[in-house]
Amino acid sequence: MTPLVNKALEGAAKGVPADRVAAAVRTVFAQLAVSAAALRGTGASTPEAIEAGAFAIAAGLDSSDVATVARSADRSHPAATALQVTATLVALGVPRGQGVGLVQAMIRSGQPVADLESLPGQVQARVGRGVPPA
Repeated sequence: MTPLVNKALEGAAKGVPADRVAAAVRTVFAQLAVSAAALRGTGASTPEAIEAGAFAIAAGLDSSDVATVARSADRSHPAATALQVTATLVALGVPRGQGVGLVQAMIRSGQPVADLESLPGQVQARVGRGVPPA
């Protein structure tokens, strides 16, 4: 519910017309629904993971990507974190499949969650030096 309320408050604070705010809230609701459906059966259907999955959907991942990343998660690498990192990578321009694969590889290799969380910053720094996101 929080993402929906936040979207409505954001629109109201910016003076966006009510019909556009309603459309934006419907979009977020749809992304949350797709995320929840994708996470069903993965063992990662927490509110945090569903919200992160919705962010991933908005960033360009599809429901199978969300489920794949969630299934890769483990105790040390929560699904919400893995989804947030993957979504951020894709939002930075990393191709979907590469972002998913990179996050999966980091989790499988047992790297600390802090290393996973720092990955988008590393990609952004390299992009800033002219290296393509892929």
